[in-house]
Amino acid sequence: MFRFFRGTWYNLFLYNSVQLQKFLHQEKIKLPISFLSLWKILLLLLLMLILGRFIVVGESKVLFNTISSDGDESAFLSFGLALREEGRLSDGGRAPLYPLLLATFAEREWAYFTHAKMMTLGLGVLAIVATFLVGQSLFSGETALLAAFLLAANKEFHLRASTIYADTLYVSVFLGTWYFLIKSFEGKRYCILAGIFCGLAYLNKGSGPLLLAAWGVVALLYYRNQILQHRELLLVPLFFFITASPLLLYNNQVFGSPFYSLDSAHVMWMDKWAEREVTDPADMPTFATYMQTHTIADIATRFKKGFVRLNNFLPQVFIPSRALNPPWLGYGFLIVSLAGLGALLIWRRQWLVIYYHHHRLILQVSVALFAIYYFFSVWYASLQVESRFFIPLLGPVYLLLSDGLIRLGQRLGQNLAHKIYMAGVGGLILLGGSWLISTTWDEVWSLSVDPFASDRQANVATEAMLSWLIHDHPAEMGAARVAFGPSKSLPLWKFPRYFTIQPIPIDLENLTGLQEYLQKIEPQYIIIDYDTVRRRRNILSDYFSFHDKKFEIQRIPPDWMLTYLYDKSPHTWGIFRPSHAPAVSVMANFNNQIELLGYEMRTRDDTNLYVTLYWRAMTAISTNYTVFVHLTAPDGFVKAQQDQPPFNGFWPTRQWRKGDTFADHYQIPIHEGVPSGEYLLVVGLYTPSSGQRLPMLKGPAAPSSEGVLLGKMKF
Repeated sequence: MFRFFRGTWYNLFLYNSVQLQKFLHQEKIKLPISFLSLWKILLLLLLMLILGRFIVVGESKVLFNTISSDGDESAFLSFGLALREEGRLSDGGRAPLYPLLLATFAEREWAYFTHAKMMTLGLGVLAIVATFLVGQSLFSGETALLAAFLLAANKEFHLRASTIYADTLYVSVFLGTWYFLIKSFEGKRYCILAGIFCGLAYLNKGSGPLLLAAWGVVALLYYRNQILQHRELLLVPLFFFITASPLLLYNNQVFGSPFYSLDSAHVMWMDKWAEREVTDPADMPTFATYMQTHTIADIATRFKKGFVRLNNFLPQVFIPSRALNPPWLGYGFLIVSLAGLGALLIWRRQWLVIYYHHHRLILQVSVALFAIYYFFSVWYASLQVESRFFIPLLGPVYLLLSDGLIRLGQRLGQNLAHKIYMAGVGGLILLGGSWLISTTWDEVWSLSVDPFASDRQANVATEAMLSWLIHDHPAEMGAARVAFGPSKSLPLWKFPRYFTIQPIPIDLENLTGLQEYLQKIEPQYIIIDYDTVRRRRNILSDYFSFHDKKFEIQRIPPDWMLTYLYDKSPHTWGIFRPSHAPAVSVMANFNNQIELLGYEMRTRDDTNLYVTLYWRAMTAISTNYTVFVHLTAPDGFVKAQQDQPPFNGFWPTRQWRKGDTFADHYQIPIHEGVPSGEYLLVVGLYTPSSGQRLPMLKGPAAPSSEGVLLGKMKF
């Protein structure tokens, strides 16, 4: 263990240790243990504090992230399930490396969501350790520790490390690729590792070819006309193809192109994100269609717009201001860094020249990678820009920045007295350590909370909604098609495999177009929520309104029947079905107000009887009626019953409009005391305040007054 620490920490803060030893010698201070051991313990504690704070604060962020239905989080969870259940290596838009890790514990339970967040937090810890190791190899221990601190303190990185995104893993993969591409100029072994990491980058984010292109430019600049003599460089693309071959072969077989990606094939050529939500995927734009419909001026305008959006956004990613208190400390850090660089350019230009020659390959590879990354980001930013797109750059950027600051500090230290310099170093260490401890203590409560129970509790409503669907359409009934969205209110990964979810396309112009689309896909269910109404208001605004993250029913669309409401108005979710005839026709007329069209005996078990009643409003109704469903003996005595307003009172009969149709569900509990025999199933309506039943004018009469006899049953 001592040898491990000796090899790992010997060069860490080497210059500072020399300064401190001089100070101790001058002051004739004797320590009970060797200086090197004391310094190693201090450094170990600092690194442990950095990692400990990251884990504790990350745990609190994991607890607050309870919504798994966010677009990419739900998509990655679904991809992990698809890999485990179907062996699918790509969904066209996402690479398989991160979902492959998810697939090791994928299941359609909330624990899967929790495990995924905890795993991603662990990948964040891995990225910090990788940053330290790469920094120590390329620069120094001081640089490595400062870069690890900056990465761990970056709030954008911390946020992504507590959510289910591939970007956290990509930080380590990108950093490893950057490192081995730099080292590839030193021998065959590093060329092989560079190729493998480029392949892993492609398997994680699809950017492997871009990294190879940047490396190729640097190789040409470095070797110039002698590049053909360095055949070992061919190992980089060779091992890239070997590593990426499973995905390349899969893409070629499924999508017809080994390098197929939804982003490069279509998304990059969109003017609006919603263009991907079309009825026919073949209608999505491509490079060819983009060039046909856009001028050079349009392209220049797009670059300009992306440039402005991107440059306004980048400080949020690279400056850890939101993680510091007060927040302006982050911007102060940037200003000090730029001021230091400016001072070097003015007074120590020769030092910069020496630094460049000493770190030539590091700087050239970095500039090439950043330039190509920036170019494509500017193009993409006019469509969409998110902090996670730039998270992979944090490791290399912080390492280069940290090395510059450390070297600048050492230059300043040479001109200061030992006492002053060491007081400054000690002050910085104490300041950083106290910040790490205080911010960790603020979030230590999170360690006492069960994240699995927290996620289950936070998703009670979602689970109830999904449970209703699964109960209404169990697996024995076969595949179920659901028209839902675009929306993020329900986690698509949580739906059983036999459910197929299809969003409402954006290119439908009116309700007629929507009805034609529904006839084409033949869904069993149509789920309506706030997001769907808001994003498809051009075709749904005559029937639904939305506000405060909920929606209200203005009237039921023609040829739809309401079948479930999660809560009272304004509603969170509503489920409709295309109008269809019930399994058993009844056609009972209740006082020319309500017609019972028929019923379905959905399921029956030992303790419950499930009945779906199909109603139609014959006119406007002025009274809120209650429905009764009775299981009666031949002598008329009720043995089991369920009395409730339609839809549990969430859509009472006073809100029914003439012509509206409904499929309402009832559960009749069968108690153990009910003897075996033949029973009658009777249905009717009554006024709850008086108990007076609504007269039945037509239909199969039951022995009891004003009730419809649905049939006889044996138990």
